[in-house]
Amino acid sequence: MDIKQELELHMKWNASLGKEGVALRRADLDLSGVDLSNQSLTGAEIPGTKFDGARLLGVDFAMCNLASCSFCAADLSGAMFTKANLDYATLVDAKLLGARLFRASLAHCDLSRADLEDADLRRADLHDAVLIGTNLRGVTFEGATFTGATLSGVNLEGAQLRGARGLDSAIVNDIHVGPAPSDHLDRAAARDWLLRNV
Repeated sequence: MDIKQELELHMKWNASLGKEGVALRRADLDLSGVDLSNQSLTGAEIPGTKFDGARLLGVDFAMCNLASCSFCAADLSGAMFTKANLDYATLVDAKLLGARLFRASLAHCDLSRADLEDADLRRADLHDAVLIGTNLRGVTFEGATFTGATLSGVNLEGAQLRGARGLDSAIVNDIHVGPAPSDHLDRAAARDWLLRNV
């Protein structure tokens, strides 16, 4: 059975609430460059899968096991990752505009240069995540955990950090909190701004 058939069976399994089709449970698939926009992969267990360069707009990844998956340069705008496991995933240069990552686990995840503008990361787990050059403009981080995360060159203009935890132990190099040159804050000033806004 090829992967296209397996995906179709999984979508049938989702649509029938498990009465028909077969749940997708495979590791280390190569789905680079695929277009699965607006499909539902809810509950799939596909750790280590490569989605590099894929078009995944509006895909529902809720409660998926996506640990160690690679989404480099993938378009995930509007995708849903509610309660998904993205631990150790690589999302370098990925586009996640308006993506929903409520209660998603992104521990040790690499989000370097990713674009998450207006994404929902409420109660997300970002401990030890790497955010270098990441666009976090307008992101909602209420209740998110940042313990051990690295923030360097990130844009936090308009981001909501109320109730965020672990920023006191995050590695903070520099952040942008607005368009003016004076809104570029380094180290101590950046950390102070973060802690004032939780």
